[in-house]
Amino acid sequence: MFEWISHQGKGIDVGGTGWEHVVRYAGSVEESLDKLHREVFASGRFQYWVDEDGLEVPASYEDFVSRRISYNEPEGGTHSVLDVYKVAAAADYEDDLRAERYYDKLYPLSDQEAIRVFGTGRPTLDDWERRKDIAEFGRLHQARFSGRCVVLFDGDAAALLAVWGSSGY
Repeated sequence: MFEWISHQGKGIDVGGTGWEHVVRYAGSVEESLDKLHREVFASGRFQYWVDEDGLEVPASYEDFVSRRISYNEPEGGTHSVLDVYKVAAAADYEDDLRAERYYDKLYPLSDQEAIRVFGTGRPTLDDWERRKDIAEFGRLHQARFSGRCVVLFDGDAAALLAVWGSSGY
């Protein structure tokens, strides 16, 4: 028997949850994702399972990571970006989607996808903010418990990482 409890302790009834974030680029997608995870964990904006054994929310991000398997089950997950923690190759997205190997993974956009959607392989924050007006954008992410990301540029420099996806049932 499982019960959904929010990090703040309020019972809720949830389905799948979409999420998106833009964070400062920290030198790599992996480092930027780690920074984002720490921010989301500290904010408490995620869900977790409480089971008959009394599993409690972790006291720290490090504790969460050490017990991640308990919080990342396909039956529920955290309904947040915390559910994706493996950065995969952009080229693997379509094959992983067909083979249902996408769980827990964050897939960067390929250069071709970025060009097709944003008109450039080096999109900016302005390009990102216009994404909802671009029909093709909605086709970039199709699998729950996974996410996509794209580095956003300011001139020639990588400045931000946009991350979006969905998780939970």
